[in-house]
Amino acid sequence: MSERITSRANSAVRHIEKLCRDRKYRLDCGSFVCDGVLLLADAIKDGAEIETVIFAEGASLPDLPEGVRRIETSGRIIDAVSEVKTPQGVLCVCKRPETSLDPRKLEYGRHIILDGIKDPGNMGTIIRSADALGMDSVIVTEGSTDPFSPKAVRAAMGSAVRERIFESGAEVIINALQSAQIPIYAAANMDSAANLQDVSPCDAAIVIGSEAGGVSEVMMRASRTFLRIPIRDRTESLNAAIAASIIMWHFRRETTSSFE
Repeated sequence: MSERITSRANSAVRHIEKLCRDRKYRLDCGSFVCDGVLLLADAIKDGAEIETVIFAEGASLPDLPEGVRRIETSGRIIDAVSEVKTPQGVLCVCKRPETSLDPRKLEYGRHIILDGIKDPGNMGTIIRSADALGMDSVIVTEGSTDPFSPKAVRAAMGSAVRERIFESGAEVIINALQSAQIPIYAAANMDSAANLQDVSPCDAAIVIGSEAGGVSEVMMRASRTFLRIPIRDRTESLNAAIAASIIMWHFRRETTSSFE
């Protein structure tokens, strides 16, 4: 049975709107918003804990799990709450997964570290690539954009629910990786860095730096090897998400034909 809400001032609508816009509020509530019916369907399929679905009149919904709060409203209210330019008329609130970095849960394998990534589109795209290429986790440093902001979740296309995501400070991340004996490799656009083509794929944590500043000094100091993607001299650099995807493919290339 659905509730019917006609005012943007309603407390449920205000709660969802604040989840869309306020990172601290998302953290305090332990929730995040998926925007669109496809993301709702992915959340259901992947077993996310869905709290609320708010939808415009006439919107087509998949079968919802029992206990999910259903709110019907106007398309005008959905448009006002959503941060997407062309909303699909459906928003769902999901429980945020546990992302604190417990070194005991950090398995030896292949990980991508997002070090100060600010753009939510890049954040979500990298998470999506990490999921597609079978990376064991995405590790996000303090100072990065929220991997569970609506724009990042939308760019991740469901992978934010599926992929293991950890968040912590750089020093904690470094100590955890060193305890697990996982070597750290950093992407760095400098002449002394090793050509990616000459680096053998291996279990490692690969650091991708911010779009403007690159890998932080603390992560550079902790890195065993610096990597660079060979590109034409006339091209200064690659977008962070593109660079991350190329490097992840390289490090997973011997296994990508046999994912389970």
